[in-house]
Amino acid sequence: MDSDGGEDWTMSVQIAEPYVEPPDDVDMEMAISNLKNRKATGHDQIPPKLIKEGGNCLEILIYFHLSE
Repeated sequence: MDSDGGEDWTMSVQIAEPYVEPPDDVDMEMAISNLKNRKATGHDQIPPKLIKEGGNCLEILIYFHLSE
């Protein structure tokens, strides 16, 4: 017990997420090629078909966005 009569306790809370390596270019190509064409959009409202047909330019933009 501490000096004011209350209990002495501490709380340990983890607030940081574990570090995860950003995907490499091979991982990106595999993930994009495995997208299904006729699926609903996610929260970003981008259809999977658009991502698949975006080509190398879009893949590079996504890669750099994820590695920030």
